[in-house]
Amino acid sequence: MGNAPSSTPAESIGDAASSASTSDVTTSTPTSDAGVTPAPTTTSGGGTADATTADATAADATNAHDTTPALGTQPHPDELDLVFIVDCTGSMGSYINAAQTNIRRIMEKIVAFEKTNARFGLVAYRDHPPQDRTYVTRTFDFTSSRKTMQSNVDWMSAAGGGDGPEAVTAGLKAAIDMDWRKEATKVVILIADAPPHGLGERGDGFPNGDPDGHDPLDLARTMLRRGITCYPVGCEPALGHYSFARDFMCTLARITEGQAVTLSSAELLADVIIGGAQEEVALEKIMDEITNEVEEEQTAAQMRGEALDEAELCTRVTQKLASRGTRTRQMKHDSKMESPHADLMTGQATLGAWRKAAPTTAEGPDLAGSLHCLDDDYGAEALDLCAASSFSSASPSRRRSMSPKKKKKASRAGLFSSVPPPMMKSAGGAAMKQGATSMGATSVTVEEDLISPEQVMRCMKKSAARGR
Repeated sequence: MGNAPSSTPAESIGDAASSASTSDVTTSTPTSDAGVTPAPTTTSGGGTADATTADATAADATNAHDTTPALGTQPHPDELDLVFIVDCTGSMGSYINAAQTNIRRIMEKIVAFEKTNARFGLVAYRDHPPQDRTYVTRTFDFTSSRKTMQSNVDWMSAAGGGDGPEAVTAGLKAAIDMDWRKEATKVVILIADAPPHGLGERGDGFPNGDPDGHDPLDLARTMLRRGITCYPVGCEPALGHYSFARDFMCTLARITEGQAVTLSSAELLADVIIGGAQEEVALEKIMDEITNEVEEEQTAAQMRGEALDEAELCTRVTQKLASRGTRTRQMKHDSKMESPHADLMTGQATLGAWRKAAPTTAEGPDLAGSLHCLDDDYGAEALDLCAASSFSSASPSRRRSMSPKKKKKASRAGLFSSVPPPMMKSAGGAAMKQGATSMGATSVTVEEDLISPEQVMRCMKKSAARGR
């Protein structure tokens, strides 16, 4: 199932082909969840999978040219390379179904926007063994074919998982190693309801981080240098039951100059993907104009003997652009992702440094990890109950509303505990509950409006990182 059939002319938006690769550390031939065994080929872990993947050394060699600042330049912003990185563990069923249902509409709307020459790729991930023994990552190469991309997305299914945190870092690394076009606008959409390993969550099977040695904060800065913008989509309510997951999603967006969006259901997922892609294409089209305005404003300030900080420079450039009526596409939404520690996390070079600087978590059950590995329908219900009742022993009526099978699963997972949900301790030692002010989006629109200061600042930082 990994290799999609060849596209027909009627189904093809472009000429690119698609293939899949797998990071698989098991020694047996992996099978898909439908029970079909993909054609065996080489894997990075010595096992077999549905398509080839080079080992880390070969991947780094293949992408060695990407380390130059020139990779980040986008001289033809009518081209778009977009990669979906999707958590395919047990609690993600509704979001995977939404992607499968809407992928053709997503592709058509993005391509129709100013006749964008778009390619789409996919990285599916679960977790490292022994937490999950099916696969770590599976990569489907860029394609412009709707039929091929539909086949790739349909391959995904929600199953497995284990300790709560998942192989997010491996997913980011796999996406970076894909064959990006140097001249294209580059966007990653990360769809996840759990953080990476090494963030400091209780019950993490890999508390020191990715077992392959990659660091997500370092990878995020690599993405910035290479012109890859990340739009993390946090899937609630699961995300809010971790101590630092929302902070990580916002940090990833900040470092790569993207946007983090939180969703309480999968209904608006397609709108977020379309909106993020259209906004990034629009910003790339005026990147040179903004860069030129920044240089002119800096030169004028130097001639006046005036020192401008970044914020004031952004304000002046925004005012000049607005005075000329410069308008851009903008994704607008009403979601709010509470991230009290994102500033601190963004300032750390690695997750190791973050763990030393992070606030301590109070003792409590690993509710998120217990729930995350369960099936999607049960997991969503359990998380809703957890949010409402803390699975307290004082909530028998809520337990009675669950089926016997689900109640047995909950008991086995240790969810009916009298211990309250995870708490954080602030620097002053006071306990505070996480996520009280986070809200999933109820509306996502794409509007054309005067360029905003936030967009100008994002462009300024991208331009500087790319060496322009």
